[in-house]
Amino acid sequence: MYGHWHTRTFDGALWADIAKIVALAAGLWLIGASALRAQEIPPDFDYDEVAPGAELNGTYGYVRALDGSATLIQPDGGRIEVQVNEPILVGDRIFVSGDSRIEVVLADRNILRLGDRADLAFTALANSADATDPATVLDLRRGTAQVVVVDGQVARELPSVGTPNSSVFFRPAGSYHVVVDDDDYTEVVVREGRADVFTGGDGAGAEVRRGEALFVEGGRNASFQFASAPSLDRLERWGQGQADLVRADYVEHVDRDLHYSASTLHSHGTWVSVGAGWAWRPYVAVGWAPYRHGRWRWTPTGWFWVSYDPWGWVPHHYGWWDHHSTWGWVWHPGRRFASAHVYFVWGSGGWAGWAPAGYYTRHYGGYYGRRWGWHHGAYGFVRGNGWYNKNRYWTFLPTDRLGHR
Repeated sequence: MYGHWHTRTFDGALWADIAKIVALAAGLWLIGASALRAQEIPPDFDYDEVAPGAELNGTYGYVRALDGSATLIQPDGGRIEVQVNEPILVGDRIFVSGDSRIEVVLADRNILRLGDRADLAFTALANSADATDPATVLDLRRGTAQVVVVDGQVARELPSVGTPNSSVFFRPAGSYHVVVDDDDYTEVVVREGRADVFTGGDGAGAEVRRGEALFVEGGRNASFQFASAPSLDRLERWGQGQADLVRADYVEHVDRDLHYSASTLHSHGTWVSVGAGWAWRPYVAVGWAPYRHGRWRWTPTGWFWVSYDPWGWVPHHYGWWDHHSTWGWVWHPGRRFASAHVYFVWGSGGWAGWAPAGYYTRHYGGYYGRRWGWHHGAYGFVRGNGWYNKNRYWTFLPTDRLGHR
């Protein structure tokens, strides 16, 4: 719903004529002002509860860790130099450079790691916010992939990996290793779980169990050869190090389904007591603000925030930020995924502005006492007492620069 700005003079100044505001919380229209209450929000309010429209159907996979460099090619041919927190969409393709390694937390909560100059396409992604795929389907054309299927994955079917000469289907939760040397060679190693491997020619298949390795050689009439699983390779050892970073005591305030992703919060901030709950305070430089150190990327769900902070995925896509008088910027954990928990305002002069949704709801919460706010972003007065301190936490950018680094 569109709301109109009201303009008024304040200390001799007049807010510029802004035609209209698009109040977006998590990329969805904010409900009308007539349904909102003009009252102050309590210190421990739950943003997830007051913004029921913020939830999308699913989430996005994203790059959690990167050692080296990689390139992402989008379906339209666009190229992105991969960085941590880059979202992964259906149709994306990743090329891993040289000895680099990359870890992707998939939308269905399973984990993918790539190395050895891997070339992999994301053919289907279960639980992705912009798709309805029943299972995750990965197309490994070259290199090495480790797939960790977790308990409680969010998909109707289990994931699979296609190679030039075979298809690998993972059954129960476990850890799997797939290597593609060329079009006629695939190696499948099962550390935990069980995998079914089929060839594309005569439809021959084999079951690979825990502690086994299967070598598939040839094209249409491929041959199968079993062996004992080799020791962990370089990619698996690196992945083991990533998993060891998870500290249960540090993510205890975060939803259980986000524990692995939220483990990057460790050593980058601390938990502080705010109101009746806990909030996370990042270690950041003076002048830092949420949704400022990064870039916007256009996705089927709208403008998506890609944070440059190594810990930036969970705090910018779940929960809400507020500016505390003692602690500065703090993040309150939440469970609803959004492209970005912000409110946008579009100006008539070719400018766009945004502010964290939690801060916006807190400081522009309508009329109470002698203070005027922005009435939850739909109607109300632009300025009020202390307007400078409120407005300086907005970020503004020319609209033609949205999406630039």
